[in-house]
Amino acid sequence: MTSFFRTALFLIAAVLFLHVLHPVHASSEFIALNIKQDFWLAQFNGQFSPTVNITSSDQLIRAGETIRLSWQSNDAQYAELDNGIGYVPVNGSMTAAPAETTTYTITVTENSEIATASTTVYVNDYLTGPTVEFSASPTTINKGASTTLSWTSHNADTVHIDRGIGELFVNGSMVVSPEHTTSYNMTAVGSKGVVSKRVKVKVLGSPIPQPPSSFGVSYNNLIPDDATVVKYDPNPHFAL
Repeated sequence: MTSFFRTALFLIAAVLFLHVLHPVHASSEFIALNIKQDFWLAQFNGQFSPTVNITSSDQLIRAGETIRLSWQSNDAQYAELDNGIGYVPVNGSMTAAPAETTTYTITVTENSEIATASTTVYVNDYLTGPTVEFSASPTTINKGASTTLSWTSHNADTVHIDRGIGELFVNGSMVVSPEHTTSYNMTAVGSKGVVSKRVKVKVLGSPIPQPPSSFGVSYNNLIPDDATVVKYDPNPHFAL
């Protein structure tokens, strides 16, 4: 709007200057400049078409990623973004996270004049296969104790855990009590692919130490901590 006022002031100054130099011909000079009354009213009432442009920081993203929309306008009194965003400053920026390919259109107004601009952000759905986080807490337990399996998946339609557990909710947890060290495999299936994760739960055994002075006492430290030894043969046999 400032540029219009500058133009108007410049023309007023020019007319006054001509009037001073040629007072007799001032009216003819004014006519020669072809400055009409409606032009002056337009200058001071701001009746000029607004302009606007809008851009996105990224044109191609994956679902869940964010972009920044930025826009600039001239001679606009109001600005509004579609897609449920609403009224915004006539110049500004904001973040957005489109879940699918989206065109953002901004509309600016000044009195009865309107201008629009658009930008499209493309979301590559085919890049978003299923993902899953799978854990056990605790990962080491004593025999007879329990542990909790927890999982969170994205873009998965179904999840499945082996060991006879079967299909479960895509996000959740459950308590298990393995009798011995066990690995659990989770498989998440989505429309864009399949992914698997594994967790291992160690179950501590309670091997009875070898009797003192026995043949195997020196090998006690070689017995894994998750092994269970029911009994030892007190009469080891050797073959040559």
